[in-house]
Amino acid sequence: MAEGSEDPATAVPAIAWSYLADEEWVGFETSEITADTTNGLTTSGVIRFALPAAMTPARTVLPAGRRWIRASVAAGTAAIPQLIAVHPQAVAASFRDQGNDPSHLAASLPAETIAKLRQRQAAVRSVRQPYASFGGRPEESPEAFALRVSERLRHKGRAITPFDYERLALEAFPEVYKARCLNHTSAADDEHAPGRVKVVVVPNLRNKNAVDPLKPRLSLNKLAVIRDFLAARATPFVKLEVANPEYEEVRARFRVRFHAGFDQGFYTRQLEADIIAFLSPWLADDAADLTFGGRLHRSAILHFVEKRAYVDFVTDFEMDHLVGEEVFTDVEEAVATRSSAALVSAPTHQICLGTTSCED
Repeated sequence: MAEGSEDPATAVPAIAWSYLADEEWVGFETSEITADTTNGLTTSGVIRFALPAAMTPARTVLPAGRRWIRASVAAGTAAIPQLIAVHPQAVAASFRDQGNDPSHLAASLPAETIAKLRQRQAAVRSVRQPYASFGGRPEESPEAFALRVSERLRHKGRAITPFDYERLALEAFPEVYKARCLNHTSAADDEHAPGRVKVVVVPNLRNKNAVDPLKPRLSLNKLAVIRDFLAARATPFVKLEVANPEYEEVRARFRVRFHAGFDQGFYTRQLEADIIAFLSPWLADDAADLTFGGRLHRSAILHFVEKRAYVDFVTDFEMDHLVGEEVFTDVEEAVATRSSAALVSAPTHQICLGTTSCED
């Protein structure tokens, strides 16, 4: 599942599982779904079915000769993340320490690294690892231990101040890269709401397989887990919400000419990639930070483009600020409209070459 692609304002519907039998859909019994780590298709995981004997191959309603399983919802499909892929015969493999270098857990195991079983089994034809590993956590260093203990002595396992909410979330959930606690803030970003606390979390892109790097989000399932964890450590008089950031895109539109000898097609793509990396630096640099709020001046992007070694000159430079469905064109400065919002790069920028016509 593409975690974070769902609509957080939509209630998660119940999934109805059924199988094809004699050209009709028949619902699975509860006992026939023996395991489900997706929490109702809200996150990636493995679902295990006990296929009933009544399940028959399709003949006409679907491609013949195969047995079919269906997942459906009555309403609220926007609350289900987008589907990346369905892999039959899936299992989750766990790392077993055999005196390995502890530092290897700092990075994920790349996809397609595991290609065969250590001990062959006749019933297994092949093994494939389509995604990178996840959930690894290296051994705690002395510096990390000292930091964790000092933070523990400060918040004592209770969520009272914004510092407490943020450090508790970061310590308990390694997949959270950054947390920001906004007190007196409601779900509608009303910053004059006493008794309400909003915690905005940004996922760690490392070890993540299906997250939009330009707009990293946690799944609704993970947000609910974090909310329950913090609520158990906060006062019952606080109305707590855990949410993803709101991303506001910045898009550049301009004409450019490259120096002689530079291929226009290649360096147009390179320039767009450089602009995206400049506006969203965490894509290429793990040490770069994603900043909430903030502002970006048009001249900063223009200066960056002009300093590229392959750029001769730039004209007709304009910048757009995209806030949801609303577009502010040709702005001098893009300013985040909310304290829980972050300015990020648009996925594409409009780059015209020389005197050619510009088209969106």
